[in-house]
Amino acid sequence: MAKELKAGDQVSWSSDGSKAHGKVVKKVTSPMTIRGHKVAASADNPEYLVDTDEGKQAAHKAEPLTSFDANCRLCDMTPWRQCSRMPIST
Repeated sequence: MAKELKAGDQVSWSSDGSKAHGKVVKKVTSPMTIRGHKVAASADNPEYLVDTDEGKQAAHKAEPLTSFDANCRLCDMTPWRQCSRMPIST
């Protein structure tokens, strides 16, 4: 089963050799454009629109996104791992 994320989930991903993080805005199931970049999302191939902590928007497939609980003390110490209190099916 594919990973299901929802609006408001805190996520991280690899970006240009470092970690980036942000918050899921919505699941995208139709083509769209972000900052001149075409996002080829569809119902069979969805992507997630994410507001980054740097104030930008990005679209990503579910696989590179890792969720974490921003309010969890363990996650605060290691935010790039999936929080054991917030399991996500993969």
